[in-house]
Amino acid sequence: IIVLIATFLTGSLYLLYPQKNPKVYFRGYNVSAADIEAAKFIHSSTPSSTRYIVLSSIITAAAAIDQYSFSTYYDTDQGKIFYYSIPSGGPLYQTYLSLLYHGQKKEKIEAALDLTKTTRAYVVIPDYWDNAPAIIAGMQTIADSEKIIQDGKMWVFTFDKKL
Repeated sequence: IIVLIATFLTGSLYLLYPQKNPKVYFRGYNVSAADIEAAKFIHSSTPSSTRYIVLSSIITAAAAIDQYSFSTYYDTDQGKIFYYSIPSGGPLYQTYLSLLYHGQKKEKIEAALDLTKTTRAYVVIPDYWDNAPAIIAGMQTIADSEKIIQDGKMWVFTFDKKL
């Protein structure tokens, strides 16, 4: 019985220990104070007359939904699109993934702005994302401005459509 309990405890500790494993896609992150602060920053710093979208992880989108409900949708030729990117197969989340994994290009953000007929986009990058330093460096070269939240736990990049 002692050997069985020791084996069970060892196995439990192994499975609960955080991993940096490319085959483990979801590591169990949850909504943090940085996510809530980023959502509040975006909401409070945007003039009420400005139509905007937010390209972020589902965690930050969940923080925004908790704070502001499902407040904004945009009519597009692809149907109604929620203003935060959510992983439901929608075009905004596909744009976010493309920015993370296929290079930071302003044309991708401009295409999302055109699709939603909005004038501002925010891109939120958490520090825990794989390859975050390289992604952040790439975003810094194309963004109009940036906001660092909680000493670098979250980065919010702003893009304004040139009229």
